[in-house]
Amino acid sequence: MRAASVVGRHVRVLQILRQLQSGQSFTVQELAGRLAVCRRTVFRDLSLLRDAGVSLVFDAQRACYRLAARDDLLQAPDLDADELTMLVTAVHLSVLQGIPGCRDLLRQTTNKLLALSPFHVRHSVARLADACTVDTPARDYSPRTTCVMHQILLALHQRRVLRIRLNATYPEGPLDTSLATYQVLANTSAWQVTGRSSHHRAVMTLDPRQVTQADITDEVYAIPRGYRTSG
Repeated sequence: MRAASVVGRHVRVLQILRQLQSGQSFTVQELAGRLAVCRRTVFRDLSLLRDAGVSLVFDAQRACYRLAARDDLLQAPDLDADELTMLVTAVHLSVLQGIPGCRDLLRQTTNKLLALSPFHVRHSVARLADACTVDTPARDYSPRTTCVMHQILLALHQRRVLRIRLNATYPEGPLDTSLATYQVLANTSAWQVTGRSSHHRAVMTLDPRQVTQADITDEVYAIPRGYRTSG
């Protein structure tokens, strides 16, 4: 990436931060209009703000972002040594460890929890975690698929519709469709995503490796009451 483009991105991120510091809430479309960029660029810039430690809150009902107020910040849970040990071990053995970005975030999160614990607890938990390994197929996922999986998890968390492009490996591909994600099923060998496709007008299941592009939209959805997740 050229130096001018890096500087331009940093300036744009600071402009977004300044807008949010006004105390107002903004949709991605509003921020894109103010900065004369596409919505996808705004999503990337918001991710950079999060990576820099800026606490953002997404209002699912209004599909807008704002800076987190003090009341929005979570308090550290009061865990005893056994509970903390079990939690860190479960995270360390999670299939999410197979996704590079998730692996780093999981490590950062558990380190925050451990930092609040006495030294002897941190030491014993670290020894246990170092002795546990989960065999994940990270090598099977390209950077593009990793990015798609991040978008899928974020969209499911925020209950926002994805606009996806399926590649030629999908039976009807290549094609574009909107996907309201209902469930992600993961194991150590593969991932499956289930949701309602606007193109198929039905609930479908696909492999993230069949998706070449995934963009989060401002459209909010709800999982039908009659739908039951497996597991």
